[in-house]
Amino acid sequence: MKDDPKQYPVVSKKNFVKMHDKGKTLTFKYYVMDLIWLSLKDVIEKICKGVLSPHTKIHIAQETLNGLKALHELGFLHRDVKWHNFAVGLPPNDNIVYILDFGIARPYREADGRVKIARERVNFMGTHKYASIRSMSQLEQCRKDDLESWLYMMMEVYDPNNLTWMRFD
Repeated sequence: MKDDPKQYPVVSKKNFVKMHDKGKTLTFKYYVMDLIWLSLKDVIEKICKGVLSPHTKIHIAQETLNGLKALHELGFLHRDVKWHNFAVGLPPNDNIVYILDFGIARPYREADGRVKIARERVNFMGTHKYASIRSMSQLEQCRKDDLESWLYMMMEVYDPNNLTWMRFD
């Protein structure tokens, strides 16, 4: 979904920030969207000081996974799953986690619905800390890669010492 407002789908899905308008002028592109609160990264580090209850961890896991599922159902791969790209809503939607930043998202289906043929080599895109093995190997990503990145992200709050490379952040 390159950074072109015409390509951002206006979707009415629970884990997507509601977009009211989009467009561009000669000098800039704009989006008019609902206001949201902090990224999950900021909530976890600044508000919760890195300590989350088991219930909160499960809720975050469900909400972030639901956002990815909805994106995949729309036919797109996120390709940069990380804490910064999820945010918490403002009341009364403060229990909803929104998926954000579709700057390097890519459709994985052709117009006729068929899954696109994988490119032989792809430049790395995303965040190394949460990158899937395929993306680090410069191979075409698929839905599984978003889920692998999601798993690394969740492991960071469940058991950060279990992922060796997390110590080198």
